[in-house]
Amino acid sequence: MSPSTQGELRALRALARRMGVHTRYIDGLGQRVTVSPETLLRVCAALGAPVERPADAAEALRARRAVRRTEVLAPVLVAWDGVLPPVPQLHGAAPRGELRGADGSVGAIAGAHGEGHRPAPLAPGYYHLRVEAPGGVETATVISAPLHAWRRSESARSWGVGTHLAALRSARSRSIGDLRDLRSVCDWVRARGGDLVTVLPLLPTFNTEPAEPSPYAPVSRLFWSELVLDLGEAHRPTAAPATLDVRRADTEVRSALAGRPSPPADRVDHELASYARFRGAQARLGRNWRDWP
Repeated sequence: MSPSTQGELRALRALARRMGVHTRYIDGLGQRVTVSPETLLRVCAALGAPVERPADAAEALRARRAVRRTEVLAPVLVAWDGVLPPVPQLHGAAPRGELRGADGSVGAIAGAHGEGHRPAPLAPGYYHLRVEAPGGVETATVISAPLHAWRRSESARSWGVGTHLAALRSARSRSIGDLRDLRSVCDWVRARGGDLVTVLPLLPTFNTEPAEPSPYAPVSRLFWSELVLDLGEAHRPTAAPATLDVRRADTEVRSALAGRPSPPADRVDHELASYARFRGAQARLGRNWRDWP
């Protein structure tokens, strides 16, 4: 590898790290993996860096460093347990701004490094932060997330059930368990003093030939599997299959939904519509989106 190529790769890895992308990781088998330059290039480009080849990384890195020197806000802030991190003070001036929640609520912030007024702990969710800084108005997304998703009382003893929803069948079930079956189990556990039910990931799987039923290698991680839908009036119980068959479950769901009209466009979530287009393209062009034109 020539010195110039080595320099390009160093700049690409530095750009990736500055954009929050890991350049190395340890896989499920405990092996240390170095991410390939091609992958780093694609990820950085997807995150907005103007790079098409490793030689572009050095200039993109210089531009990003220059921008960060004048910015007050990072693009994304995490409010652990609802506590908004301090907005940095710049050139002796304390930024002022507003925090807008997804429900439309607005709160004012002022001061820096804990000084001045700050909103009460934020409820879990997403917020839009707008700050008037010396260099102009800046915005950021604030994610309020708990450090612990759920914690029981230290003094309480409790128990729960771990299961795989697809195999959680009752006399009312289709070929696999659905969300109504899951609710029945939750009610059953609660009625007997339990307080926890865990399931395998409910992610969408590849249900046509060759079928890949593992939720750990899903079609996408953005939405839940359509196979576990409670079909309501269209639900038809079936005899228990000898083995879990996602192809059969897929046929059941599609048959039940085939006659239903599409919802009005103004009631369709934008992200869900985008996901539907992705699934449609996948059906036409193949599972591996990297091979699409």
